[in-house]
Amino acid sequence: MGKFALGMDVMNNLRAQKDEEARKNEEKARKVHGEYDTLLEKVQKLRDKNTLSHQWNVSELKLMVKWFKRDGDAPIPLKKNELFARYEATMNHKDCLPPPPAQQLPPPPDDASFISGTYLDDNKDDSSHFSGVQFR
Repeated sequence: MGKFALGMDVMNNLRAQKDEEARKNEEKARKVHGEYDTLLEKVQKLRDKNTLSHQWNVSELKLMVKWFKRDGDAPIPLKKNELFARYEATMNHKDCLPPPPAQQLPPPPDDASFISGTYLDDNKDDSSHFSGVQFR
């Protein structure tokens, strides 16, 4: 089996893909945290009103049902009486948990982790299509 090396263009492409993936993950985590913070703020405002649940309008009931919704629950109902029934059934759940912190991605690997084998000497004139690959 011969030794080979990835050219700089391939390595740069791999780095760009990893950077883009990390950027998308961070963006997704920021969005989830932002949605949670907004929901928490709205719930706190509603609780500060000190109104009884049967006095809430549809949007307030929907907010509280969403707050207590858990994975695996049925979709949020649309009608007020169904929302109220759902709230009564779920109001003893613990408060919505904050999303987990964004995973700390390890720092990008150094060049050596992308490179396997040996580079051809840059001073040599190699006009082949595989200029970064050494065959034995």
